[in-house]
Amino acid sequence: LSQPAKTSWLYPIMLVPIFHLVYHGYIRIVESRHALELSWSGAVAELGKGILVGTAFLVVVVGLVATVGFYRVVSINPWSTLMPSLATAIMAGYTEEVIFRGVLLRILEESLGTWIALLISSALFGLVHVGNPGATIFSTVAIFLEGGVLLGAAYIFTRKLWMAIGIHSAWNFTLAGIFGVDVSGLSTSGLLESRLSGPDLIAGGNFGLEASIFSVAIGLAIGAVFLTAAQRRGHFVKPFWDNVKSLSHSKLHKVL
Repeated sequence: LSQPAKTSWLYPIMLVPIFHLVYHGYIRIVESRHALELSWSGAVAELGKGILVGTAFLVVVVGLVATVGFYRVVSINPWSTLMPSLATAIMAGYTEEVIFRGVLLRILEESLGTWIALLISSALFGLVHVGNPGATIFSTVAIFLEGGVLLGAAYIFTRKLWMAIGIHSAWNFTLAGIFGVDVSGLSTSGLLESRLSGPDLIAGGNFGLEASIFSVAIGLAIGAVFLTAAQRRGHFVKPFWDNVKSLSHSKLHKVL
């Protein structure tokens, strides 16, 4: 690798602390509060759990596709190929989770409730990938279901962003950095030089394994587990009209 190539992976990493400070500034100035969703309390544990979930998720997906003969390794690249993928994965995982879960989902949830906010934020998360190389209607729906729902559910479950950041970053790094598979249609070099073949429904076509039915099924299953646990914890927010109805009923009972 040339010197520029060796150091270019530093640029995505540098964006993370900058984005972190900008978000905290927005929260303090505009919302006049502390960013509890990025509290350092328990952050390492939640980030670690997210990394384990994200890694396991894609290992199972690749394993299933390899089992049916549609993923194969053709060569192994130098360890240095891991750094650009790792840097990009950390940057994407942090910034996208702050935007889609920390801002969009959280703010929508305050008025529309958890379910509608999760639906809208997940749909928009899918739609921002519609312009990626190899994107199809199915790949957009797949990102909506496996990505938007799963990552949103992780935030709702913990009420912090660290687990979602861990899942998202590990997802991208495992897919691209380890298994050498395109992430959302974007080509990358990983430790393993690999080839995908077979039906688009299984191998994901030009978009990559995120458009595989295996990814959709497993991602949704994990998301359902998080949502069920979140509901048991009482983490679901009611839409404003339910609160208005409850208030009206309460006033009516007082009158009667």
